[in-house]
Amino acid sequence: MTFSLRPNQHLVGLCKFFLIASCGATFDFGLFYFLTEFGVSPFLSNLISASCAVILVYFLSKIFLYQKRYSKKEFFQFATWYGISITIFSSLISLMLNIFSFEPVSAKILVMPISFLTNYYVGRIILHG
Repeated sequence: MTFSLRPNQHLVGLCKFFLIASCGATFDFGLFYFLTEFGVSPFLSNLISASCAVILVYFLSKIFLYQKRYSKKEFFQFATWYGISITIFSSLISLMLNIFSFEPVSAKILVMPISFLTNYYVGRIILHG
């Protein structure tokens, strides 16, 4: 699938997604911190917090980035991708904790930029098409 966006449209879209993702990341990070502080494992904490943030990001993207109506099929595709993404990045966090002895919050912070870029491009394919 190809897109015909001009370079500045792409940059504007990326900036809008950054703001939307920042809202999602703030929610995700806050819930992750809260859950780990109450003894929930980092892997499960990330699954829960990221899943909740995905729902928030989906609806904010639909409203402010793509101005498209809600679609069950599209939401299913979006949720499926994010399910895969969350599992991959939760596993990466666990790997960082178990092998490299990172603190949970430090591992989460290091993983977030990679997940941001990956999710922007895949989400764009799902929601822009």
